[in-house]
Amino acid sequence: MFKFIRNGEYGKVKREYLDEDANWFELVDEFQKFLLGCGYIFAEEFSMRDVLEDAHDEAMMEQLRKKQEDSTEWGA
Repeated sequence: MFKFIRNGEYGKVKREYLDEDANWFELVDEFQKFLLGCGYIFAEEFSMRDVLEDAHDEAMMEQLRKKQEDSTEWGA
């Protein structure tokens, strides 16, 4: 079970996600819903999942590029 809890001046906001086998996509979606419940406002059609997925893909591509550069240096 995953819990997101915020104690504020207007009370407690709590959201529980019961799936122990949740993937990070599901957890990010639940966290965004929790933030909405806390009063955060996101632009229409904003998806934290999409932003994090794009950042993850970019980081993985950068790692792959560096690995390829390193193997080229060793092969020279």
